[in-house]
Amino acid sequence: MAQVRIDQSIAYLKGMEQMVTDFEDEAIHRGRLPEGAYEVFEHANLLISRAWLVIREQLQQLQYS
Repeated sequence: MAQVRIDQSIAYLKGMEQMVTDFEDEAIHRGRLPEGAYEVFEHANLLISRAWLVIREQLQQLQYS
């Protein structure tokens, strides 16, 4: 059960990463970023990085239990 939840979290997180990357690429391609967009991208990437750390910890706990 825990492995299924972790797998779902990983799939969701990969989707979020792709969405942020696509939005950032589209904004750069248009040659303009809305005011505050850079900070939003930084914040989103920070949250994604933290989520990966949590998932990694959960996988380690699952492996040792």
